[in-house]
Amino acid sequence: MNEFFCYTYFFILGTIVASFVNVIIYRIPKNIDYIKGRSFCPNCQHQLSFFDLIPIISYILLKGKCRYCHQHISIYDTLFEICGGFVFIICLYCFQAMGIFYFLLIMLFVSISIVDIKIMEIPYEFMVVYFILSFIYTINQGINSEHLLGIFILTLPLILMNTLKKDCIGGGDIIFLGISGFMLGCRYVIIGMIIAVLLASFYALIKMLKKKDYIAFAPFLCLGMFISLLWGELIFQFYVGIFL
Repeated sequence: MNEFFCYTYFFILGTIVASFVNVIIYRIPKNIDYIKGRSFCPNCQHQLSFFDLIPIISYILLKGKCRYCHQHISIYDTLFEICGGFVFIICLYCFQAMGIFYFLLIMLFVSISIVDIKIMEIPYEFMVVYFILSFIYTINQGINSEHLLGIFILTLPLILMNTLKKDCIGGGDIIFLGISGFMLGCRYVIIGMIIAVLLASFYALIKMLKKKDYIAFAPFLCLGMFISLLWGELIFQFYVGIFL
């Protein structure tokens, strides 16, 4: 019974964090203040009260409609909150105390990916949060020369490429890779980059067939780095066993 209440508590926390992340994802592309700005109905622009913003519960009690204009509210926000709650529980179950770090990292990566898809840019606020999370993780794991080398192993060549060919890769992507290198170390950040390039290349091929020129690279970087964080050593050992 105590375990049930414990997981229920963490589920609620996860929905609250996911709700805030959802606000950031909506407001940053529209240049709306997400710290001081009051929440409002996207249909009638009426400011929402505290009771309109309780994750999941408000949607159910209001029957999926705005209290003021009675227009239907997208269920996407509520589904996102539910997913946030379950993701938090899964992270805690799999990683114990470090589950908080993994949950926040997932929420951050989701934010970066969606915002980059919308505006083709990684806001600096995300990079600050990413650096803080990576610093906490690296300090916990122990900093060594691989982490310091990881900062430059990809960023310096990419900066050189951007110098030779303008806008070869976004500046936000380069900063993202520098922080990822610090967190993962030079070996695993390269693995993450390879995964990202392979996934992006496959997706870009599909986009080319639809005659669309540009793609957001951040979602693939986030996925590649997260895979490398979880299974980088396994992938490295597999590569060594097969090719060396």
